[in-house]
Amino acid sequence: MVSIFSDISLTFLVMLPLIVVRVLINNRKNFVYSSGLGKFCTVMLFLDFTLIKMSIDISNDFWYMMFWQFLMVYPICFVSIYYLLKNENSEKTSKKSYVFLDGKQRIIIGIMTILSFSFIVTGINESNKKVYDTHNQLINDLLKSDNPTETLIYNSITPSTMLDILPHLEDIKEGEVEVLSLPWKSTVKVRTNKETGQFTREFTYVRFYRDWKLDGIYRRTGHYFQSN
Repeated sequence: MVSIFSDISLTFLVMLPLIVVRVLINNRKNFVYSSGLGKFCTVMLFLDFTLIKMSIDISNDFWYMMFWQFLMVYPICFVSIYYLLKNENSEKTSKKSYVFLDGKQRIIIGIMTILSFSFIVTGINESNKKVYDTHNQLINDLLKSDNPTETLIYNSITPSTMLDILPHLEDIKEGEVEVLSLPWKSTVKVRTNKETGQFTREFTYVRFYRDWKLDGIYRRTGHYFQSN
């Protein structure tokens, strides 16, 4: 349940410029194009919500979605906000006194923004625990498996980046684990300091709806100790 609220909160923050445009259009019902723009903006809100939510659920698409937001959606929103405020100013007075949102609307959006950040932080903490459990379960499954290579291939997206860890699973299991999550992606840092070597391996996990799956290892640092 927490992850659902976290996803909706992140979606709200990403959509905030478009939400502001819709509120401004609703405030200006006397504007000649307000009805048509309002309907168009409502459709855009629905489509944008669906796109953002899907990109969070399938994390590989998240940055493509953000690129689309910055390339198209946000510029259109900022131009629309400027145009609506400028139009209101020209209708009411020649004096430049743009009113962005009324007091009640600012309070509501402010409270929703604060709540959204709170839900996101709570969701990240829950994701950290879930990814930690998923990671430990996978390492245990690999250790118990009669064919760890096949198990790794079945349980990861890019197993070719991790074949070298199979001889070191015991060290990884006993290593120091640190989980750093985002709503759509997570990194598990495992630090090992054994007689054979000193390593930090970063396991990347990605979201697939409510579950997490190991993607691969794309960063590793360390060295082997030379034996006498």
